[in-house]
Amino acid sequence: MFEQPDFIKYLNILSKNCPDNVVCHCIAVSAYAYDFTKTLKCSHNLDLDIIILGGLLHDIGRCKSHDINHGIIGAGILKDMGLLKIANIAETHIGAGITLEESKLLNLPLKNYIPVTLEEKIIANVDNLIFGTKRVSIDEVVLKFKKRECSEDVIKRILKLYNELDNLRI
Repeated sequence: MFEQPDFIKYLNILSKNCPDNVVCHCIAVSAYAYDFTKTLKCSHNLDLDIIILGGLLHDIGRCKSHDINHGIIGAGILKDMGLLKIANIAETHIGAGITLEESKLLNLPLKNYIPVTLEEKIIANVDNLIFGTKRVSIDEVVLKFKKRECSEDVIKRILKLYNELDNLRI
């Protein structure tokens, strides 16, 4: 994972701009995304560099906000850096994505923020399965979202994403 040519470069940028707990979380997500991708039947069709860097940079927007808009802020930062595919990962990583209707309710720019590519889906799923730096079960994820009083639609979407990716495992 650390052999990815730009990993250290972007880790340094992340470290200079985000709190240590965010940096540690991002490293944990990147490592889990790498491990998770290696268990997929279709791993040879995936851009592992994008997955590694997407995991590392998915929360870069937390340098400016710890609100739900951090994904959008992060996408803007990453677009400015020329990292368009990773910007899409940052923008779609929250939960299992945010629908157009939900974006309106959340006062976000009106858009569908649902992950589309397999790389985007992997980061969203793995991010759900990491609390801080600890890998957790899908049951713990569901419990967390229920405690946050998220809608059944949000929880169903998280489970659907988890199951979709779990079905691709070797």
